[in-house]
Amino acid sequence: MRIGLFAVFVLASALLLVSTPVLAHHGASGYDMDKDTVLKGTITQFEWTNPHGRIALNVVDAGGATQEWVVECGPPSRLVEIGWTRHSLNAGDHVTLHFHGAKNGAPRGILIKVVLEDGKQLENRA
Repeated sequence: MRIGLFAVFVLASALLLVSTPVLAHHGASGYDMDKDTVLKGTITQFEWTNPHGRIALNVVDAGGATQEWVVECGPPSRLVEIGWTRHSLNAGDHVTLHFHGAKNGAPRGILIKVVLEDGKQLENRA
């Protein structure tokens, strides 16, 4: 009986140690937090999800090529505190995004704010 209880304790401890990194949160080290990037485009998707919302934006460059950018914003619980709703952004909306872009040049970023067509601004809260 003692050996069985000891084995369960060791197994539970090992699982706890192995699962700890899963609880870790990613940082912003992959993003250039000293530089603000500004892009105008059309929202293709707005995900109102935890742990972070996501905005997918199609941006057309001067040559007519379209590139999709994905910009992360705060979780819904934090965004609601500053006036956002799950319907603040919709596919087809034309917006200007201000964000910190990926250091490696990937079309990704962390949101600073969104400026809607009517001039209304939605700040980010991570």
